[in-house]
Amino acid sequence: MRADRLFGAVSVAAILALAVPRAEALTILTQEFTCPIGGEVFSQSMAGSGTQFGQDFDLRPYGPTAAPWPLPVCPGNGFVMFKDEFSAGELQRLAAYVEGARYRGMVAEDEASYFRAAALMERLGMPVAERADALLKATWQAGTDAARYRRYAAAALAAHEQSCGQSQADGPGEEGLQCRMLIGELQRRLGRFDAAAATFARARIAHAAIDFESEWLRGYLLHVLDAQDALVAARSTASSRLPPDVVESLRPLR
Repeated sequence: MRADRLFGAVSVAAILALAVPRAEALTILTQEFTCPIGGEVFSQSMAGSGTQFGQDFDLRPYGPTAAPWPLPVCPGNGFVMFKDEFSAGELQRLAAYVEGARYRGMVAEDEASYFRAAALMERLGMPVAERADALLKATWQAGTDAARYRRYAAAALAAHEQSCGQSQADGPGEEGLQCRMLIGELQRRLGRFDAAAATFARARIAHAAIDFESEWLRGYLLHVLDAQDALVAARSTASSRLPPDVVESLRPLR
C-alpha cells in the first residue's frame, strides 16, 4: 500500500521528527491511472511530498502533509488502488467482490478510501496488521462525522487488538508498548474509559521495564502516558497531542 507504515515503524521515526526543525513543504500533483478492474483511465490529484511536524496520539501526522496519503480511486466502480501491482488471481477475486452488493453499498455511502481498502485487503486474506493500519487511517478521513468516526475506530480497535496480539503486544519490548498505547488511544476516543485506563496502566508498567535505546523516545512515551491518564480522568474523547513546549523540553535528550 502506498505510504504503508505500520505502527511500530512509523511512530518511532515520526515522533523523533518532532524534535527536528523542518521547512514547510506540501506539493500536489495530478497523475493519470488505469483502473486494474475495468481498465478505466482517470486522473487524480495526489500528494507529491509533505512535511510532518509531529503526530497526534492516534499517529495522525500534522503539518503541511497529507493525512493520510491519498490512494487512487477508480471513479466508475470505486475500486481503491491500495497496491501498485495486483496479480491476475488477486484481480479476479477482487473484481467479483467490487461488483457485489456489499462493495457497491460502500461506494454509494461514500465510505472512506482506506476503509474500502481494508475491506479489499480482507477479501484477499492479507495480514491483519495491514488492514489495521488502513482502518486507523480511515479514522483520520472521518472528519467531523462522529458516527462514522466511531464505526471506523471500533473496526480499527478490533483489528489492532488482533494485530498487536500477533506481534506480542504483551511482550517486554518497545513494539508491544506502542501497540498497547495505540489500543488505549482508540479505547479512549470511543469513550471506553475504564478499558483505556486499564490499558494505559499496563503500558506504564511495561514502560518502566523497558531498556530504551532512545532516551528521547522513553521520555516522549512517558509524557504521552501522563497526558492520556489526564484525558481519561477528564472523560475526554478528543483528539490530542503533546503541547509544543513539552516536546521542546525533550530536545536535549536527542
